[in-house]
Amino acid sequence: MPITFPPITRRRFLGGSISIGVAHVFGRFALGQTRPSVDLNRMVLISDLHIDEDLKHVERNTNMADNLTRVVAAIVALDPRPAAVLINGDAAHWFGHAADYAAVVSILKPIREADIPIHLSMGNHDHRANLWKAFPEEDQSAKAVPDRQVTLIETPSADWYMLDTLLKTNGVPGMLGDAQIGWLTKSLDARPNRPAIVMTHHQPDLRPDPKGLIDTKALTDVISGRKQVKALIYGHTHRWEYEKQADGMHWVNLPPTGYVFAKEKPSGWVDVAVADRGATLQLFSLDEKHPQHLQKLALEWR
Repeated sequence: MPITFPPITRRRFLGGSISIGVAHVFGRFALGQTRPSVDLNRMVLISDLHIDEDLKHVERNTNMADNLTRVVAAIVALDPRPAAVLINGDAAHWFGHAADYAAVVSILKPIREADIPIHLSMGNHDHRANLWKAFPEEDQSAKAVPDRQVTLIETPSADWYMLDTLLKTNGVPGMLGDAQIGWLTKSLDARPNRPAIVMTHHQPDLRPDPKGLIDTKALTDVISGRKQVKALIYGHTHRWEYEKQADGMHWVNLPPTGYVFAKEKPSGWVDVAVADRGATLQLFSLDEKHPQHLQKLALEWR
């Protein structure tokens, strides 16, 4: 199974993928109490958390733990609540220490207590073994791709593919590899009529000396010709950016929840509402005075 932080009150694992459906159980709420509504087509995306075991640690004039704590509070306050929170890599600070992940779990606890599942993918500052060891109660024997952290999340309006681009912890570029590309190809071909959104931590990069995804061409060869793939979402650059490709696919670069590289760029989180023919992405900047705070991207599916 892929690593998932299930809500503290329940678990729902189905066949190597995570299926989000109307069968949500809100075990914390007694009979007669009002249960929070859930929008099964709403997702919250966060990326590049960079949480250090020292919750007071400051990087680039930013306390990353404070940033994530603020984001968590905002997510828990959403009404309706999202179907899930997707963490697109670099949950840990530099080397993916076990203590870093313990800090991450501690800060994310209110989301789990709110019955919202959390799914993680790997970034270049993560460490697979340490992450997996942090959750010994989860069954790690049945992975879709051996030794990789991949997740397929099914929602009513789209399938979300969270891929693993970790090549070397604390290295810069990333790679999917043949096995993961093969799994993605097979999975997409088995579901040709299901809109798909693909997520990687590393950005597409076709330069001779890539700082992003080394096997970008292999990925784009798979997703460009399969029209059910509507968007590629990634992080790593710590920049909120958008580009529509010539083939009609949408490329979205998520902002960091932690620190930014360029002072003019926002940090924050992204709220996604998926519909039958497209999706709306809205940026929530941690600096509410930032000119891009509450900016919306209206994506029409190709």
